Amino acid sequence: MFNEINKDWMDDYEITYLKYKPQWDFHYQSVRRFLKSCISDQIKTLGFIGVTSKIPEMDLDILNKIDEITLLDIYEEGMLKAKEHLKSTFGYEIVHLKTLDVTLGFVDSIVTCFQKYDDKRLNEEEIFQKLEYPDYAYKEYNDQRYDFVLHMGLMDYYFMPLFTQYCQKFMHKNIEFFKLMKKLNDQAVKISLQTISSMLSEDGHLVLSSPVTRIPEGEKCSRSLFWLQNLEIHIRDTGFIIEKESRHIWDEFPEKNGHSHGILNVYCKKRKVEVG
Repeated sequence: MFNEINKDWMDDYEITYLKYKPQWDFHYQSVRRFLKSCISDQIKTLGFIGVTSKIPEMDLDILNKIDEITLLDIYEEGMLKAKEHLKSTFGYEIVHLKTLDVTLGFVDSIVTCFQKYDDKRLNEEEIFQKLEYPDYAYKEYNDQRYDFVLHMGLMDYYFMPLFTQYCQKFMHKNIEFFKLMKKLNDQAVKISLQTISSMLSEDGHLVLSSPVTRIPEGEKCSRSLFWLQNLEIHIRDTGFIIEKESRHIWDEFPEKNGHSHGILNVYCKKRKVEVG
């Protein structure tokens, strides 16, 4: 079901990008500018998480610095479109596809709880208990390592669709439900960062670009599930050293009742593990 949520999100993304193209192009131009400032040497293997069909974080200057790219996502159709776009637009063909849930099943475990609630296998009290104490055994990432990983859009998309879908049903417990979902989103962010750390080679680097604020913040069922701690704390707690960062504003929905996001871009390296 996480795959279905991702597909729905991708469909909405494509439509909205076309509608607000000038504002969104400015956002992606800012991301590309930051990424170029972080790539000084040729990159042998790059893993790209957060794939969209036009992959606007890339241009020819960036691609010329990368020997091979692996697109990592749970939505295969989106990756196939992105691969074809890189080939047809830039002539870049060394692109591998690999299915990856960067939360290693955590989001799916929560989605399953909501499915059981819908099927009346869990009542309201039981699902709130499950959300407070998730039944999830942490998994290890044991797959390919990369010299460089990009994660585009590490934000509240993990659980925002579920929060929006079920918020009205739990309106009488709105504050409690919001706090639980916010806490779960934090856990998903932590797991994602731990996974990325395991994906990187010993001297690997990470560039992460993510919304960190919403302006103005929404109310009730449109509130953002941004982290309990700020993102920089999550990054450092995972064992990354932040070497460079920048910020910009993304006018995501430039309408009278729309909103913008404050974007944080960070360039990190793994902290060396001292032996002895």
